[in-house]
Amino acid sequence: MSSPLHFDKMHGLGNDFVVLDGLAHPEVSGLNLAELASRLCHRRLSVGADGLIAVLPADGFDCRMRIFNTDGSEAQMCGNGIRCVARLLWDRRHISRPQARIITLAGERTVDITLKDNAFESATVDMGIPRLHQPLTAEVKVNGTDYEVTPLSLGNPHGVVFVDDVNNFEVGTVGPALENCALFPEGANIEFATPVPALHAIIVRTWERGVGETLACGTGACAAAAAALASGRMELPVTIMQPGGSLKIALGEASHLMMSGPAVFAYSGTVSL
Repeated sequence: MSSPLHFDKMHGLGNDFVVLDGLAHPEVSGLNLAELASRLCHRRLSVGADGLIAVLPADGFDCRMRIFNTDGSEAQMCGNGIRCVARLLWDRRHISRPQARIITLAGERTVDITLKDNAFESATVDMGIPRLHQPLTAEVKVNGTDYEVTPLSLGNPHGVVFVDDVNNFEVGTVGPALENCALFPEGANIEFATPVPALHAIIVRTWERGVGETLACGTGACAAAAAALASGRMELPVTIMQPGGSLKIALGEASHLMMSGPAVFAYSGTVSL
């Protein structure tokens, strides 16, 4: 029988992950992470999560983050997940300064950690510059209805759709159709967004590629903010209100998007492989 595998269950605004600390447990590097994600993320048969994150050694960086969806596909980047990784690095004393340099499939990301009494309180991630397309929007027909989609990339692909009332929108029907439409040959995360100018906020629900609807999406929050800014609907900073809670998106230097929010340890455990 193989040795038990240690894991941490973490979440950012309810967007939850099985996190494997490959810095403390080197055997993680040799695992089939795609297969493990499909197994451990099953909510009825295993730990259950929106995804699996492996925190791995990386020359010149504090760590490498690999993120796998529940279907075993690997994502380029995860905004809620990278805040969880930064908290793990700090709480487990893998770093001694409140800043983490993390390499992902989307490139390097810097995370600044806000402390209170030397304990993690929140994190701000430099999410880089969103890559918008020209023309800014495209029309996609789903079940006879045309939707105006803003395609863009935050290192991973997104499509933002502005709707009048996102709280009562059929995300579970339109989301998967747009995720796999011809506009996104590799699939995409789809954000449905309703601006609320009086609150300087945007209400967002996300259908995540390879996962389904989640309580929150960090890159999705940035995508919604970038699309709102580009279309003249909203200036930054803006609060992104999601079912799991809120994130703050601001403009940093050189038009980089800065995402701020919490990261939480839910529990730790072991699983037999």
